[in-house]
Amino acid sequence: MIKFRDFTNHNSSTNLGGTETLKKDLEAMKRKLATEAKDPGEYDYEGEMAKVQLRAMIDQAEDLVEKFEDNENLPEWVQNKITKASDYIKDVYSYMEGQEDEEEDDTQNESATNVSEEKHPALKRAGVSGFSKPKRTSGHPTSSHVVVVRDGGKVKTIRFGQQGVSGSPKKEGESKSYAARRKSFKARHAKNIAKGKSSAAYWANKVKW
Repeated sequence: MIKFRDFTNHNSSTNLGGTETLKKDLEAMKRKLATEAKDPGEYDYEGEMAKVQLRAMIDQAEDLVEKFEDNENLPEWVQNKITKASDYIKDVYSYMEGQEDEEEDDTQNESATNVSEEKHPALKRAGVSGFSKPKRTSGHPTSSHVVVVRDGGKVKTIRFGQQGVSGSPKKEGESKSYAARRKSFKARHAKNIAKGKSSAAYWANKVKW
């Protein structure tokens, strides 16, 4: 069974900036996978595939930045492609923003949940002032906020929001694209938002969108 990790290790020595080379290598890998029996337990390394594609995009984007002059008139189709690519990446950012990253606290027995709010150990560990009081975590490697909630007799520490990615909360004089970004996020994550305070998407929606 071909492994995507083997493919990426081999491909790391090639020029990822070459669009045609990258396309041919990816197509070859897909054909190989299609002709072999798939092990149900095999992991597809989709994250690694995404990284390969994103690195190629970064290389190509940097080259384009150098080639374009500020006062250059670009063909309409070029402008449209760049706009679409930007929109697609923003959609992926928004999707990752709403992904749940929950850490269920290990003090879930009744005596622990009955501890006063001021003394509950989960609050101290998370560095928050109380239950359902989210806090920005600028030092966290992946999540921008943390909140501790009591839900159904359990205490949960929930990290939410992608670090370094801004949301689109309502503001006066906002642009159409700004409002559309918020609407898109809410529509995509409506199901998880509706789960309430035990969901990371709920808090991302409440705090950042």
